[in-house]
Amino acid sequence: MKNALLDELIAVNGLKNDAALCRLLSIAPPVISKIRKGYAPVTPSVLLKMHELGNLPIARIRELAAIKPEQEPKRADVLVAALRQIARLGNGENLGNSTGNAIAINALFLAGIEP
Repeated sequence: MKNALLDELIAVNGLKNDAALCRLLSIAPPVISKIRKGYAPVTPSVLLKMHELGNLPIARIRELAAIKPEQEPKRADVLVAALRQIARLGNGENLGNSTGNAIAINALFLAGIEP
């Protein structure tokens, strides 16, 4: 099944399939499957990972995911996603090929909060 956002993430990062994308983003395969099939939206935490680890600008992710302004993650949701990333860092969780600090700080800026 075609999904412009996931297909572009795979192409931009030179990946072969959804499984490789899951590994890159540290996301469970069912999450990517549900996004691909249109059963689940791109959540704030997934959006952040796609931006930071997937090397796509937020504006491009919004365009590809067809996120309308009224569907945009609320500032509080983005902040919560950032705080979860910070908490994972504190627990020593491996966040992939980019630092969790960069993800969290980027999330704070996206939420309009200067760290």
